[in-house]
Amino acid sequence: MVLAILDAKTRESTRQALHWQAFLSLRHGEPEPGAASTDEDFRERDLKENLAALHRAIAKGADVRGFYYWSLLDNFEWQFGYSKKFGLVGVDFDSNNLRRRMKPLGRVYSQISRENGFVSAFPD
Repeated sequence: MVLAILDAKTRESTRQALHWQAFLSLRHGEPEPGAASTDEDFRERDLKENLAALHRAIAKGADVRGFYYWSLLDNFEWQFGYSKKFGLVGVDFDSNNLRRRMKPLGRVYSQISRENGFVSAFPD
């Protein structure tokens, strides 16, 4: 199951889908969250909201085996070319050596991974 998580309504739908998959004893990885935005505060909120929704689904019995963020690197999207920047690591496609730099969300995601969680401001 692969879903692009875009807004609160979609997150709730995803939570419900995860709940029903747990009820049916299906095993899966988490949908691929990721926001193509230059607003790093928005991207951090989006990531944390998705992780909080995932945590609620697990608490209600969803059997989640993995979480995959889209994407490690900025990349080429068939519909949008290089214009959408999903990566935790930015890629300078105009440089000869495709310079890479860690984006602020990459540091946030790294810390969440190291600490195996974060203090959520989102209600259960």
